[in-house]
Amino acid sequence: EMGKRMLAAGCEKRGANIMACGQHIDYRYCPECGQYEVINTSLCRDRMCPLCNWRLGLKRYAEMMQVMDELLPIIKKGHTVGMLTLTVRNVSLEKLSETLDKMALAYKRMTQRVTWKRQIMGYARNLEITRNKDDGSFHPHYHVLVVCHEGVEPGAAILSIAREWGEGLEANYIPICDGAEAYSNKDGAVLEGDLTGAILECSKYATKPGITKSMDDEELAEYSSILSGRQLISYGGIIAEERQKLGITDRRADQEPAGSILRIKDKCECGADMQGVIAEWAGGSQWSKVEIE
Repeated sequence: EMGKRMLAAGCEKRGANIMACGQHIDYRYCPECGQYEVINTSLCRDRMCPLCNWRLGLKRYAEMMQVMDELLPIIKKGHTVGMLTLTVRNVSLEKLSETLDKMALAYKRMTQRVTWKRQIMGYARNLEITRNKDDGSFHPHYHVLVVCHEGVEPGAAILSIAREWGEGLEANYIPICDGAEAYSNKDGAVLEGDLTGAILECSKYATKPGITKSMDDEELAEYSSILSGRQLISYGGIIAEERQKLGITDRRADQEPAGSILRIKDKCECGADMQGVIAEWAGGSQWSKVEIE
């Protein structure tokens, strides 16, 4: 459906790519034990593709769970994991691009200040955009998972962070911000908030399906153009360092290589030769499969 809508909006190339997304899968399997590995999924990796958004959200969530598992020994020494929400006032579609630019610059300024560095050890920042059903305005905001320095609580830190955020935006109003604990270890007693929920918030994709349904063709074309090429998620501090140690890249979805696996095995672990297969979508729930040498 999104592919057809993008075509109708005049985005012919992107629409065609979305419609062809996931139409074939290249994989290898072992005829002896049944083990298999995916080599290429022919994903379009377009910012407006529901399938790629879903896949990328799962990938980011798995990566963050892996990172937090590695950081847990550090966190248990007395550090707190929190979720910050940084907002701006609602804006029209015409002002959305300019607002996103200001938000990115404000966040960069804020994280470079002493106040931030004294309180925050690392972060994962994700952009989400919602839309007001009544007036059609857009509400861009950041969800930020943070690992705080020992003794710092997100609820208390948010007061100074909100001030820094407002100054970075150069806003003539005080933006609404929120801070809550997701995981902490105080006096040896582990106090768990909603760490899984916090990781989900900083891993999901910017655009929810409901937003685009209310857009006409012209709005959809402009909105997709605004998101194209932007860095919607970023990492810093010990979270970025741990991602690097684990070999996790920070490429955007549209910068990823076509292949979806880093290695191709000729031999299975059981010792048998792997057999190559190309599966193409045949409609309904049917796949046509062609074995290759």
